[in-house]
Amino acid sequence: MQYKIKNIIIQKCKIFTIFILGGEKVNDKITILIADDNPDFANTLTGYIQEDNEFEIIAIARDGKEAVEMILNTQPDVALLDVI
Repeated sequence: MQYKIKNIIIQKCKIFTIFILGGEKVNDKITILIADDNPDFANTLTGYIQEDNEFEIIAIARDGKEAVEMILNTQPDVALLDVI
């Protein structure tokens, strides 16, 4: 299954929980935190998202504990969390 988000097509190969948090704006961009224990997937996803100038990746977490700490410290608009 594929999802199209603006100009980004992501092949669904994992299940993510998406939280819309409404954090602080950085240069009027939507700020995003990614949490995934697979660094290759996180880096690939980061690359796709950064191609769109409307988004800014402000943190990448390796596990749930680090994700919660980073969410509290960075206050992103959106958190993409790997739930598998």
